[in-house]
Amino acid sequence: MLEIIVNFGTGLLGLLIYASYNTRSYLMDGTFNFKKGLTENWKRMTWVSVMILLLSITYKVLPEAFNNLAGLDGFQVPKTIEKGTFFGIAILLSKSVKLLVKKNA
Repeated sequence: MLEIIVNFGTGLLGLLIYASYNTRSYLMDGTFNFKKGLTENWKRMTWVSVMILLLSITYKVLPEAFNNLAGLDGFQVPKTIEKGTFFGIAILLSKSVKLLVKKNA
């Protein structure tokens, strides 16, 4: 159970760092509005958080099945899983969802 929490927390940290990185220009200009940013991106952030949670549970319960997720819509899961892997997975998911939303808009 602790491993699931650590992996999920590491993934959330990756999500927050990616979100901070994307809002850096608004933060530097002083035009950042937290409420507006949250209302515009809550669906995307919720989806990424749920995916991180599901992947961390899957890794804990069935680690061999977790390695077979590679190739799922271009999603590459590393063969060896370390603590920082969920950090990278969160950034990858966040960036992929952002690009898909821009492409479909």
